[in-house]
Amino acid sequence: TLEIDSRLQLPPILTPSSGRASSALLDLRKTMEGSKYAQILLIQKPEALNYLPLCISYNDIDILVLVNSEPRTIGTSRYFAKKFGELITASSTSKFIFIQDDNILSWTGVTLINDPFPLFNKEPNCRFAQQTDISLLHLLSHMKADNYLHIKDFSVIGFSLTKRTIK
Repeated sequence: TLEIDSRLQLPPILTPSSGRASSALLDLRKTMEGSKYAQILLIQKPEALNYLPLCISYNDIDILVLVNSEPRTIGTSRYFAKKFGELITASSTSKFIFIQDDNILSWTGVTLINDPFPLFNKEPNCRFAQQTDISLLHLLSHMKADNYLHIKDFSVIGFSLTKRTIK
């Protein structure tokens, strides 16, 4: 039976990847700030030899090689990530998994204009939203608060490709 170690305090991080062995941003050690975490990279079998040398240098990454998955697209890998996440959390009290793309460079917390509940030590104002660099650990710890009850309706967390309207 497959299951995540019950001693882990954070959800498993599943990272589907395809075609980016040389450029994928897979090393999460810095953004996880020394905390224990489970990261599983999902790749297609034809790409396994391209990813293995990269992953050998990151002891924190486990690899799941998808065999006979058709079509061989990132969408298929994301689908298998979701199904695998359901499988490894089946006996866990928390069914929460975190699936992230393989090209996430950083995480940013946003204090909105006139934010009634600012979370990032920024004083809200009436002119512009403000950003604060945060770690993935900070994000996952916030989600885990109250056993994920306050995010039960979320399935996707958006990210900005630019910082054009946030100061």
